[in-house]
Amino acid sequence: MNVKPVFKKSRPRCPFYGFSEAMGVFMDQKGNQCPLILSSYSPCRMEVEGKLPSWDRCPFNKGKNRTVIKKIIATSKIFPEEFSPPGQSSWKGMSFKKWFKYIMGQESV
Repeated sequence: MNVKPVFKKSRPRCPFYGFSEAMGVFMDQKGNQCPLILSSYSPCRMEVEGKLPSWDRCPFNKGKNRTVIKKIIATSKIFPEEFSPPGQSSWKGMSFKKWFKYIMGQESV
């Protein structure tokens, strides 16, 4: 099933880039936040190092983290700005699995 945004938004090839997370809900912060770094606000490490953010080369996308990330993808909700229905003050978001496929072009890690 293809999902289409309400409007196009340029994003790096990372499904976590620009979001904050609380209790399995990812909210669009419209910035460079990485929710996988556990602190109040942490920018993408790759970007801080002068690299282009990329999930395929991200230091978090390795080893034991992959099991946790697969669970996040399977169980979480995400609220990307470009999918928010126009004229509505709230919406139910979308599954992280659909978001991951939209950003990465594949089902999972």
